[in-house]
Amino acid sequence: MKKIACFIENYNILQKVQKYSELEEIDCVNFVDNPCEIDYGFIFYITDVADSEQKFDCGELPIVIIGQKESKKCVYELSESFDIIQFRMLIDTIYHGGKIGFFSDGFYPKFIHKEFIIRNNIFEVDKIVYNITKELSCFCSISDIQKLRIGLSEIITNGIEHGNLEITGDEKFESTEKGTYTDMLNERLQRDEFSKRYVTVNIFYNNEYFEVRVTDMGKGFNVKKASEKNEDDLLKLHGRGIMIAKMYFDEIEYNEKGNSVKLYKRFKC
Repeated sequence: MKKIACFIENYNILQKVQKYSELEEIDCVNFVDNPCEIDYGFIFYITDVADSEQKFDCGELPIVIIGQKESKKCVYELSESFDIIQFRMLIDTIYHGGKIGFFSDGFYPKFIHKEFIIRNNIFEVDKIVYNITKELSCFCSISDIQKLRIGLSEIITNGIEHGNLEITGDEKFESTEKGTYTDMLNERLQRDEFSKRYVTVNIFYNNEYFEVRVTDMGKGFNVKKASEKNEDDLLKLHGRGIMIAKMYFDEIEYNEKGNSVKLYKRFKC
């Protein structure tokens, strides 16, 4: 289990951090009461005491200061009135090495509807998915966010790899076995017939559900044949993207051509 290292003296703030950590399935260790060494399992160090981090060797851990307190090492700040959404946003931002922006108390989106054009930058898919789904922390847990991003990354990768670049499963398998897969990707990316293609991602989410449509510019594939894959396909190194997405979404529906898919996930109320 992931952990948060705390040095919090204000009892009310500590209770809130502990409550939110429990909701996000994260262990909260308060160094005020339980002095111990910081290890690799900690996500960040959070405190409401100025310069308290100087008492410990926090290593490379990100440091979060609660309230307006100066710190030479401070990277992230939370107001004392932070809520569960701001807490999730903090964790999500730190997970991805970013910096949390100003988010006023009580100022949250009711729903999000966005459309993106994603070029064939297959090496940056995870980073792209994070950036286009940042607001998910306003609607669901960190655990759910991570699962949805994994599923969406698989589908977008499929759209670029097998759709826009027209790489077959056999070609991917053979080139991977030979250690030439990256070379094949770069060669396809440079072809005029593929270089201008892109994936369109249309996203809608609110506090009830997450829905996304991913459409590539390829020739499509045999949807019926793909739907016949079973759980054993998860053990294979290739051809398991759709199966992984099915694990994390409630519904997956392709169009007849096979170049556009709708993913749907209902949030737990």
